Amino acid sequence: MTETVASTVAASDDHGRPAEVTEFLNILDTARSDALTACPGRTVHMIGAHLAGNYLEITRHVDAYLKGEPLSRTRTFDEREPEFRRMTAPQLTASIADGEQRMRRSMAELLEREEDPVLRWTNREVHAAGFLKHSRSECAVHRWDIGGDDELGDALLSQPELLEHVVAFIGPLPMTARGMAAGAGTGKPFQARLRSPGQPDIVLRVHDGPKIALVEPEGEALIEGDPAARLLFLWGRRAVPFHRLTCNGSVEELSRLQWLLSGY
Repeated sequence: MTETVASTVAASDDHGRPAEVTEFLNILDTARSDALTACPGRTVHMIGAHLAGNYLEITRHVDAYLKGEPLSRTRTFDEREPEFRRMTAPQLTASIADGEQRMRRSMAELLEREEDPVLRWTNREVHAAGFLKHSRSECAVHRWDIGGDDELGDALLSQPELLEHVVAFIGPLPMTARGMAAGAGTGKPFQARLRSPGQPDIVLRVHDGPKIALVEPEGEALIEGDPAARLLFLWGRRAVPFHRLTCNGSVEELSRLQWLLSGY
């Protein structure tokens, strides 16, 4: 990693935005809004609408909690995104920037009031502080969806805290939702270990439901490769060149794992 890239990853901009958000806005501003992306079913503009809708919904939950009226239901993507899908590209970029700033402002107020607040979100209880890392994670992954592989993207996606976020905040069912819905959870119990140098292993298990954990490296891993490529694999993406990840198992094991990790 070059010194310039390292300083970019570590920095926030004049508005206090994390590097992941700033770099997502930068690529969104230069990409064709109708271009296809690596995110299934979404163009560049639709990815932007997705993020804008997320910021609005997170802020809605946090503000309601601050008022002592916590929300019990999270609106679906199709409920919260349409207003942003109808915007022009410049309007959407401005809405994302404004929405992210509002979200951070509300989160700062909440975390100043309570040390570790827990909110209801997508039918589960989550630690509210995780929304800040979720924003960074989504921006890093969706930046790659739009622009593909580059040195800056690899640096953003290699951060250990974004890997930890997959386990601690998102969890096994959202990460395997598409695969489980398609039948990848049926059949005999399954376990796969994914390894990257310098980071914990990821172990994914399916037995009476999916489970995911960070563990110390031990034994042979089914999948091995660099941290950025591994994180993208968890999100159902494939970094290029493809040989950045290698498989030490059978066709059946690899197929089952890819089926489970079909995208979130």
